[in-house]
Amino acid sequence: MIEDMVFIFLLVMQPSTVLLKGSSIIPNHNSSATSETFFLDESYSLNDFEKVLIQHNNIFVDKTMFIVELINRIGKCELISRPSWWGKTFNMGMTASFFDIPHHEDGSVDEHKRNMVRSFFAGGAKVVLPSRESPIEMKPLKISKIESAMDEIGNHPTIFISFVNSGITYSYDEFIMNLAEQITTLIQERHYAAFLPKYCEFCYPDMCSILLNSTSEMLASSPLGTLSHSVEIMTCLLTRHFGSETVILIDEFDYPLNRMTYDSEDFNKTTDFLKSFIGWTFKGRPTTASDIYRGVITGVLQFSRVGVSAEMSVCCDCSVLQPHYSEHFGFTEEDIQTLYEKNPNFPHDLSQLKNWYDGYTFGESRLYNPLSIRRCFISWRVGSYWIESVPMDLSPRYGKNSLYEPFMVDLYQSRVQKLFVNVPVEVELVSEVAYKDVTKSLESFLSLLTSLGYLTYEKPSENHRFKVRIPNKEVRDFGFKQSINVWTMKYVCEESVIIRDILYEIYNGFTENDIATVQDSLSQLFSKINETAPADNHCDIVFGLLTQFDDKWDLQRSFKVITIYKQVTFQCSITLRLKFDNCYNINPIAINFILNGDSTMEQNITEAKHTGDIQKIIKDKVMDYSKKKVAELMEKSKIKAAELTEKCNFIWHTCIVVGKKILWMFPH
Repeated sequence: MIEDMVFIFLLVMQPSTVLLKGSSIIPNHNSSATSETFFLDESYSLNDFEKVLIQHNNIFVDKTMFIVELINRIGKCELISRPSWWGKTFNMGMTASFFDIPHHEDGSVDEHKRNMVRSFFAGGAKVVLPSRESPIEMKPLKISKIESAMDEIGNHPTIFISFVNSGITYSYDEFIMNLAEQITTLIQERHYAAFLPKYCEFCYPDMCSILLNSTSEMLASSPLGTLSHSVEIMTCLLTRHFGSETVILIDEFDYPLNRMTYDSEDFNKTTDFLKSFIGWTFKGRPTTASDIYRGVITGVLQFSRVGVSAEMSVCCDCSVLQPHYSEHFGFTEEDIQTLYEKNPNFPHDLSQLKNWYDGYTFGESRLYNPLSIRRCFISWRVGSYWIESVPMDLSPRYGKNSLYEPFMVDLYQSRVQKLFVNVPVEVELVSEVAYKDVTKSLESFLSLLTSLGYLTYEKPSENHRFKVRIPNKEVRDFGFKQSINVWTMKYVCEESVIIRDILYEIYNGFTENDIATVQDSLSQLFSKINETAPADNHCDIVFGLLTQFDDKWDLQRSFKVITIYKQVTFQCSITLRLKFDNCYNINPIAINFILNGDSTMEQNITEAKHTGDIQKIIKDKVMDYSKKKVAELMEKSKIKAAELTEKCNFIWHTCIVVGKKILWMFPH
């Protein structure tokens, strides 16, 4: 199988396709006109970028203009922070394939591999995979039109280090061993010990010799020694051997730190190592800068998170708030249109994708979540993908930088609740956020949530403050459920068995159309709510408890502050739609609102489609109906609900909550 092959163009394995500066071979920018065929046998393995480009072209999105922007930037080192699963590793693999120099065991350039990788970007050639008889034609990518950029393809030895290792629970010792194994594997697979020792005189001769001949255990035994200088040493050697500056790619630098408890011994030791490792890599010897062509470090957060800002002063801040590289991480509207063209039978329309996955603002670009879009096009099913891959951790028992503590700060709650009902919150966002600060200021907390991808922002106003908001349905649904569970833990008595029984009574009441049972059970549930709970959280808490049944219900929630004859100060409704068959598109016949037990209003949903219309009708008609009329309306509602249920097993239920009093629960 192709997954079992061993061909990698990244620095970590086999060098990718490249042309040496000063080589007698002239770059052929018209290579797209050739029809050369490359056969990938079982000795070849593809990195993520190449695998999607060749094997899964129907979900490939061309981000090669990232390389063009990287080349044209003035600075040599960039720190690009984006949320998890937003294409950082994919783009680093693409960049390594583009720049790297493939070579034989003796260090001479492998022109065959160089030409093959060139075809990935320039197009024109054909690739034959072992599992497929027909060749795959390589189409030109966007970068192929930029001649100045194509001059650099295959021109720079590339070092690609990734700190991601999802198979281990990170401790400091595990992190150090993982890095040492990457370095020794790189040296062995690339045969560096065969042709680089002669350059050791230019860079720490003793450490250079140790690096090229050590086992991973030996390197890990002295992390602040040779290991912390390893990339600096390899950069020096490779630049001198190939006569061209080296590209350094360090992917997900903060991955291990995000899996350690903040300010623990492991965390602090890892921070100290990163200061040394990153500092030596980019600011080591006086000649270090001249050995580097471009350096890219990716992560979720900025360097202040780990306290290495001083060491990384040479790196440009490219956070989600900055315009640099904004459209290259995440999918633009144009990218989505391209995916539709490649997948003409895709069953969902653009409005569904917008609702679920669009809404992010990074720099100057409006973006869709790339992971969710890819998986949606693979499975042809709209649902939660990204948020379940990097779930918001609100558990107080997790213990590794949980968001539980800052989320429970009472002063934050009014703002957080606004976010969940689609009201933006104006705040001053900052790029560099440390976990230690998130319980001290709302700005730090919301800035952290923005960096993590749970929030996004609109362009700043004149006073340079941002309006942050929840980007889309995927994040809102999951985040709301999580936050409600947290509030429930804080404000509901810990009688979990009793509460579970009450919830099932509510569920049974819904399914059996038993209004009295539902009303009584909800009253019991409210009696379990702690008196310290803020009044406008009651509806939130009930909604959160009911989400435990979201496999059977579609839940909707609305909240508005109103005053009707000075009797009602806020109103919250929870609507539950039972999931049966495919009856989701049938509208209910009517919604009846009952306020304060003796004031009523009949509202046909076909008459009022906006909140403003509903409020006006309430004010105009709330006193028009007597108790007798209410009874008649309720009887009609029961009949209509029974007819609808009989036809398609589809019921809507709406609960109106005022303060702690459940005014009524009814089907329709």
